[in-house]
Amino acid sequence: HVLAQLHHPGIEQVFEVGVHTDDDGERRPYFVMEYVRGEPLDSFAKRGTLDARAKFELVAELCDAVHHAHTRGVVHRDLKPANILVVESADTSKPVACKILDFGVARALDPALLPATPHTETGQLVGTVPFMSPEQVRGTRVDARTDVYALGLVAHWLLAGAMPYDVANRSVMEAARAILDDDPVALSTVDATLRGDAETIVSKALEKEPERRYATAADLCADIRRYLADRPIVARAPSTWYQLRKFARRNRALVAAGAALFVVLAAAAAGGSWLALRATRAETLARARLAESEREARRLEEVVGFLQSMITSADPQSDGSRDVTVIEAIDAAQRRLSDGALRDEPEIESQIRWTLGNAYRSLGRLDEAEAQLRAARATHLAIYGADDHRSIRLDYDLAWVLTDRGAFAPADSIYCDAIARAQAGGDDLLVVEGLTNRSSMLLYTGDYAHVDSLSRVALERSQTLEVNQDEIIAANLNNLGLARYHAGDNAAADSLLRESLPRMRAAHGPDHPMVIRTLSNLGAILKKMGDLAGAEEIFRAALASSRKLYGTEHAAVSKCTSDLAMVLLNAGDVGAAGELMREALDIDRRVAGPDHPKTARSENNLGRVLQTSGDYAGASAHYEESLAIYRRALGDDHPHVAAVLVNLAGLREAEGRWEEAESLYLAGADIQLERLGERHPTTVETLSRLVRLLESRGRVDLAARYRAMLGPSH
Repeated sequence: HVLAQLHHPGIEQVFEVGVHTDDDGERRPYFVMEYVRGEPLDSFAKRGTLDARAKFELVAELCDAVHHAHTRGVVHRDLKPANILVVESADTSKPVACKILDFGVARALDPALLPATPHTETGQLVGTVPFMSPEQVRGTRVDARTDVYALGLVAHWLLAGAMPYDVANRSVMEAARAILDDDPVALSTVDATLRGDAETIVSKALEKEPERRYATAADLCADIRRYLADRPIVARAPSTWYQLRKFARRNRALVAAGAALFVVLAAAAAGGSWLALRATRAETLARARLAESEREARRLEEVVGFLQSMITSADPQSDGSRDVTVIEAIDAAQRRLSDGALRDEPEIESQIRWTLGNAYRSLGRLDEAEAQLRAARATHLAIYGADDHRSIRLDYDLAWVLTDRGAFAPADSIYCDAIARAQAGGDDLLVVEGLTNRSSMLLYTGDYAHVDSLSRVALERSQTLEVNQDEIIAANLNNLGLARYHAGDNAAADSLLRESLPRMRAAHGPDHPMVIRTLSNLGAILKKMGDLAGAEEIFRAALASSRKLYGTEHAAVSKCTSDLAMVLLNAGDVGAAGELMREALDIDRRVAGPDHPKTARSENNLGRVLQTSGDYAGASAHYEESLAIYRRALGDDHPHVAAVLVNLAGLREAEGRWEEAESLYLAGADIQLERLGERHPTTVETLSRLVRLLESRGRVDLAARYRAMLGPSH
C-alpha cells in the first residue's frame, strides 16, 4: 500500500494490493503492477548505442524517480542495472527512458535484511554485494544517501563499462573489504574525456562516508543537469588533506611506521606528554564512534520494533481471521507513543508523530492530526531549531490541518512565519512550497487577488529550481485557474486547469488527491460554461477515483459527490441529485463535523435541491443552517455567506415574501460588491435579480441605483 502511493513515470506503478479468498477458504495475498515492456539496463548498455551525455541524462532521470520515492519515505536499497528497465521510444529527441523496478520497502523494515556483518545470509548477499554501500556492508544506518551511493555506482558502471571496485569472483568477505577500504577506480583512467566535473560528480556520489555524499538524489540530479548545461557544479574535488587521510587509512602499516619515527623524535625534543594526550584523544574518538554506531543500531531496532508492535497491538486477540484496518494500526501507534514507548528516543518519536499526524489528516481525523503534529513540532523545535527545513515543512503540514479545520487566520500566520524563515535560509524550494500551500489556503478565504499574485510568484520562482517541477507547476496552475474562475474569466480558468491536469497526473499518477481536486475544479468550470455533459463525465471520474482512494468516509468523497449532484440538478435529474446530496451531507457531518465550512457547503447545496423540488420548508432549514455555520467559521462578510444569503433571498421570493427577499438580496449584494467587485459574474447575477425584484415592487429609484452598476448591456 505504501508503494502504491509512488506515482512517477520512472517507477513501476503498483495498482492494487489485496487478499483473495479462494473457494476453499484459503486466503492469497496479491498485488497488481504496471506492465513495462523494456530491456534490463545491464543488457541494453552492452549495445554501446549511448554516448556519455545520454548516459548521464539517464542517470538524472533515475535520480528524479528515486527522489520522488524518498520524499514519500521509501528507500530502495537495491538499485542496480538489473532492477532498471530501459523503455525505447519512437521520439527521436528522447529515444530511451528508464523505469525502476523492485522497490523492496519490506526490507527497509526488517532487520534480518540489514546484515550486521557480511556473514549474515551469505547466499542472499552474493548477488547484491557489488552494489552495496559501505554502511550496508557495515550494517549501520541506511537512509536516502544509500540510494545516492547506488546511483553513483550505476553512473560509474554506465560511463566506464565496469564497476569502480574489483569484486568479480571474490568471496563475500573480500568484496566487502574492497567496498569499505579500496578507492573507486577514477573515471578518467578509463576515459580521459570524463576528467573534471563528470568525474567529480560520480566521485562525490561514491564517497564512503554518507555525510560527504550528495545529501539527496535531487542534489545529485541537479549537479548532473548543471554539468549537462555547461554550468558550474556544486561538488568539488576532495582536498589534499582529505586525500592524505584516505591514504593513511589504506596504508596503515606504512603510516604507522612513519608516525612512530615522528613520535620518537618529538618525544626526544618535548617529552612524552604530547604522545599521551594524542593517545587519549584517539581512544576518546574511537569510543565516541563506537557509541554512535551502537546508538544508530539501537534506533533502527526501536523503529522496527515499534512498527511491528503497532500492527500486532491493533488487534492483540486476533487469530488471523480478521484484517487489521489502517486506522486501527494508526490508533495503536498513537496509544503506544502516549504510553511512552519511545520516551528515550525523542527524534524517532517526533518523526513518527509527524507521520501519524499526516495520516490522521488524510483520514479526516483532524483533532488527532493537529495533536500529533503539534507534539512533533515541539520536539523538532527543541532538537533542530525553527530554521531547520524539517521544522519548516512540519509547520506547513500543521497549517494544512488548521486550514481543513477552518482556522484560516492561525494557518495563515504559520505560513507567513515559515515562509519567512525559508526565505532567510535561502531555501528556494521551501519558499516555493510555502507560497503554493498558502495560495491554496487563501482560496478558502475568498482572497482571490492574493491567490493570483502568490501563484504567479511561485510559478516564476519554480522555473529556477533544480528538481522535477511538474508537481509545483501543476499546483500553481490549478490555484491560478481557480483565481481566474472566481474572477469570472472562465476561458482562462479552463485553459489553466487543462494545462495543470496532465502535469498532475505525471507527478502523482491517476488516483491522487491533487489529481482528483484538479478534476473537480475543471468540472466546475465546465458546468459554469454550460457544458453539463462534459462536467458530469469529469465529476463521475473524480468520484470514482476518490472512492477508490479513500473509501466512503472522507471529505474528498463528499466534495465529489456534491459536485456530481449539482450538475445532475442543473441537468434536471432532481431525484438523483437529492439522493447524492444527502449522502454528501451525511459524510461531512460525520467527518468534518457540524461546524465546518465543508458541512455548510453541503447544507447549502441540499437546500438548492429541495427548493428545486418544491420543498420550500426543507430548503429554508438547510439554508439557515448553512448560513449560521459559514458566519461562525468565516465571518459575516465572506463571499460564501453572500452566496447563501442570495439563495435564501431567491427562496423567499419564490414564497412571495418580498420584503425578506429584498433585504436578503441587498445584504448579499453589499458583500459581493465589497469582496468581489461590480464586474464579477456572481455580483452581476445578484444585482440583476435584485433590480428585477425592486422594479416589480415599484421601488424604481433604488432599482435605478443598482441598475447603473450593471452597465448599459443590462
